[in-house]
Amino acid sequence: MRPSAFRPQLKRDPLDGSQHDPGNRPSPYLPNHTTRIMAKRYWITFYQSVSDPDQFAKYAVLAGPAIEAGGGHSLARASAARTFEGGANERVVVVEFESVGAAIAAYESANYQAALKVLRGAVEREVRVVEGIG
Repeated sequence: MRPSAFRPQLKRDPLDGSQHDPGNRPSPYLPNHTTRIMAKRYWITFYQSVSDPDQFAKYAVLAGPAIEAGGGHSLARASAARTFEGGANERVVVVEFESVGAAIAAYESANYQAALKVLRGAVEREVRVVEGIG
């Protein structure tokens, strides 16, 4: 395969906006137009420990549909293939959202909060929402 075949396919949105915006690029498809690589937002969870696997499994049954209902799309759910520079080699979850607001709304939704009640005391983890580059 050619190296270009390995490049991720990014969602593009044609704009008539300014060429001065670093997010705009000349469109390869439409003359006199630009495209914008749409930056995604990511909800990333780092688990340090899971002390109650049964409660964690119950949480997962509730959390998955709640996150999907909020517009989240899971990109990764696994233990790290390898850990560098400290940290536990525990589960990492990466969920893609269209906006920071959508990620926050999904986290704060009644369905996800119900899942969190099940999870309470069963894990140690960190949850962050970050903006992608684009």
